[in-house]
Amino acid sequence: KDRQSHYFGRELVWTGRPKSGIKELKRHVEMNRWPAEKAQSCIFIGDAYGQLNQPEDQIMWYAKAFMVDSTRREALIKTARFYQRNDNKLAALAYAIASLEVPYTPYYANDSRHYTTEPHEIIYWASGWMGDIPKAQTHLLKALSYQPFNQDYLRDLRFYFHLPKFSICIPALGRPEGLKRCLDSIEKLNYPKELIETIVVEDEPRQGVAKRLKECVGRSTGDWIVYASNDVEFLEDSLIQCYRD
Repeated sequence: KDRQSHYFGRELVWTGRPKSGIKELKRHVEMNRWPAEKAQSCIFIGDAYGQLNQPEDQIMWYAKAFMVDSTRREALIKTARFYQRNDNKLAALAYAIASLEVPYTPYYANDSRHYTTEPHEIIYWASGWMGDIPKAQTHLLKALSYQPFNQDYLRDLRFYFHLPKFSICIPALGRPEGLKRCLDSIEKLNYPKELIETIVVEDEPRQGVAKRLKECVGRSTGDWIVYASNDVEFLEDSLIQCYRD
């Protein structure tokens, strides 16, 4: 039966048996049944040739998959990723852009990332390396709109946007252990270190938080000022999220 053949061939590829998977999946393709599943077998054959380090066969089967069923994005995304891994930026960009022309159609094996983040991720990567910064900015923000907490996307903001300098002002009221945890968390922030200024003012002699905070602010040189007490621990993406929001 065609579906059992497809599932069996898929399982062979997924469990590291590419040669056996290719043999079974080609048998399924030759049955010439449901186009979407036939095309998916072609994609798995391409994956199997990738496992065998046979790139020409790999890319040929991705192309055949799109020829069999052009109503899904997966073959185009797989091809774009292939060229990305091989550092062919223009080809990766072309296939990722082409994938955006294919609207969503229901199919049980569709990967939601192909219809949300993944094309934009490839496009901003390729565009950035090719020097098209406005396009990279547009598609990085689009990827972030789908995954606002994706650390890779947040990290890459620094390459495509002018980030502000943050001054973190901390009036310290004793509690050295809490201050250490606070400073350690600042060191781990997902933000360029050269754009973070940390100012700690000990309240000695005692004058109160308001006056010490005013002193901190007066010493700051950043574009933005963040106030923190000395028992605060920053989340890794807190500054970059603050900038983005």
